Amino acid sequence: MKLEDLREAIMENITRDDLTSDRINRHINNTLQRIARYHNWKDLYVKATTETIPNQSEYSLPLGTDRLKDLVSITLSDGSSRGVRLKYVPYRQFHEIIPVPSSGQVGKPQYYVVWDNVIQLYPTPSDIFTLNLLYVKWPDKLVDGKEPEITGIDDLIIAGATSSLFMSLQQVEPAGIWHQQFNILLNEAIQADVRNTDAEFKMQGFRASDIFTPAQNQPM
Repeated sequence: MKLEDLREAIMENITRDDLTSDRINRHINNTLQRIARYHNWKDLYVKATTETIPNQSEYSLPLGTDRLKDLVSITLSDGSSRGVRLKYVPYRQFHEIIPVPSSGQVGKPQYYVVWDNVIQLYPTPSDIFTLNLLYVKWPDKLVDGKEPEITGIDDLIIAGATSSLFMSLQQVEPAGIWHQQFNILLNEAIQADVRNTDAEFKMQGFRASDIFTPAQNQPM
């Protein structure tokens, strides 16, 4: 469903004529971002490729115009062998595990850490290497004429936006009813997406567990 169709369905649930399109649109887009927080949806996976620069350890993210949500994996290739997946080190542990970068160690990177929108590699690349990145982006903002990038969640968006609109109108009871519906639909949609992701990656010769990381957040 396009944004205007989602908006019309929500207006039918609210049955008020004093809600502006801009207000409903804000609740729709806020709900879409909320849905993206709960799960790494298959439709939001993106592949990108870049190259290292000798003696440069830090590289800016996101690549292109996509807004980065989660960096799933980085595979390094030097052109002479199969790609090697770099090991992720949480930024809070980076300086405990990895020697101080100023020690000057260069070579083929084995580890990476993400600081805000920057990837830091260790050791510092000694040559030009190809980096193949797999990441999850945030969904684009919906505008009239545009459909959600995540397929099959129209009913989920409608339920969530209806609930938040009722709450903004201080109508707690209908907000709670629609929130319960949102949670039911969210769990169903996540389970379906996991099944579809697993099947698609198996067809491509991957294991879903290799690149799929369930979100830790759960609906309230």
